[in-house]
Parts: sequence; structure tokens; C-alpha cells
Amino acid sequence: MANEKEKCFAKATFIAYLINQRVLHEIIALRILHLALQKSCGVFVHTDANNEYLYGGKTDHSHPPNPEYVQIKQTREKVKKRAVKELMSIGKIYDEEMAVTTMNAVAVAIFPTVHKIYPAAVKNRRKLIPPVPDSSFFDIPDEFKITMNKERFLFMDESRVRRERLLIFASDAQLDLLFNSSTIYMDGTFKKTPSGFAQIYIIHIVHFDIRVPCMFGLLANKKVSTYKQVFIELKNTAIKRKTTFSPSVIMTDFESGSISAV
Repeated sequence: MANEKEKCFAKATFIAYLINQRVLHEIIALRILHLALQKSCGVFVHTDANNEYLYGGKTDHSHPPNPEYVQIKQTREKVKKRAVKELMSIGKIYDEEMAVTTMNAVAVAIFPTVHKIYPAAVKNRRKLIPPVPDSSFFDIPDEFKITMNKERFLFMDESRVRRERLLIFASDAQLDLLFNSSTIYMDGTFKKTPSGFAQIYIIHIVHFDIRVPCMFGLLANKKVSTYKQVFIELKNTAIKRKTTFSPSVIMTDFESGSISAV
């Protein structure tokens, strides 16, 4: 009888049995430990990386099966893994997973809302993101220099004066929109600026009645010379792309440095 039970566990069908008994598996080196989710239940099974039975699982569970709990656990794991691997918003990932879920009606009804899942998903995502530097001098990881389509995103990285770094981010697609627009909108923000910089400066255009950001700049100060450097770089790049950067209308907030530079 024991041999028959071991053979059963040695096959892939033991996975379905374990899931139905509310279990969770955890990879430990080349051995997988399957534990009952209910803490009061002492049932466990060890398998190898190919789910081949090693030992354990020879006692009965002390609780009835609860497939809804397992389905919820599996769906939450999917959301968490996607939050780490993708840059898509947590809310959109949640909506997509719920749209294609195979959970039964009971599991869907008691599944946590996006607001309850959000903190844990964001926490896991932040573990893979480098900490915010405390100065303007830091190395930019290669994955942050390109877009999600693997195209260039870092447009300019220059230090003209000691401790004054200028960073500009704009993809080729954003530059094309910017250079082809006759009206641009410029605005700086100071509250969200990282350490080592004075402001985040953004240039927008309106495309099909939608405001589109085309350039993001991290500026070390609000000097006229800094704004001029940004505009000169944009104009020179436009020439290289066989076009021009000469908007007929420029909308900006009351910032004397940018107004004088224009």
C-alpha cells in the first residue's frame, strides 16, 4: 500500500492532490518542500526539481480541502511576479489577471481588491529598483537609459560645472513630435525633484487634443545659461535629423530664466 502511495506521488498527479489539500511549495536548492497552508496541519512532502517524490506525505490532513484559498494564492502570486517583471501599473496588471482568471465564482467574490494588493506589489517592485541617489553624481543603469522598446531614452548627460549635472531624457519618437509641433508647453516642478538637482523640467506638446510630454530634464539650477544649453542641444539635434526646432508659440510659467533663454 505504501508503494502504491509513493508511486502516486511520483507522478504529476500528486500536484493536483496537494493543491486540493491546500498546500504551498517552496524551492530549496534542488529539493522542493510542499507544506500544508494550514499551520495546524503537519503534512509535508519533499520532491526533487522534477516533482519526483522523495519522502513525506504519509499522514492524513487535519482539515478539509479549500480550493478557493489556493486559487487566490496563485492569482496573487501572478500579480506579484508581473509587478516585478513589468513596468505596467499595478492596477492594470490586476485588471488583466482578473479578466483571464480561472478562479471559481467563490474565489473571485472573496479575492482582495487592488487597493489591498497594491502595497505588497509595490514593495516587491521597489526591491529591484536602485535607491534614489543622494547627489547628482551617480551611474545610470543601462536599463534606465532605454525605453521599454529597447530604444534610446537618455538624450543628454553632461556636467559643465563641478557639482552641476544636466540630464535630459527624450526618445526619438518624442523628439519627432516635439520638432513637428508649432506650439510647446514648458513647465518645471520642484517638489518631486531628486537630491542634487533643482528642478524637473518638462516640455509638452498637444497631439490630437492630448498633451504629450516630449522631454524630461533634471536641471541643477534655474540659470538662463542652463535653459539655453537645453534649447541649443534640441536645435542642434533637430538639424542633425534634417528638421528644425522653432515653435511659433511657447507657453511657460513665470520663470525668468526660461523666459530670458527663449
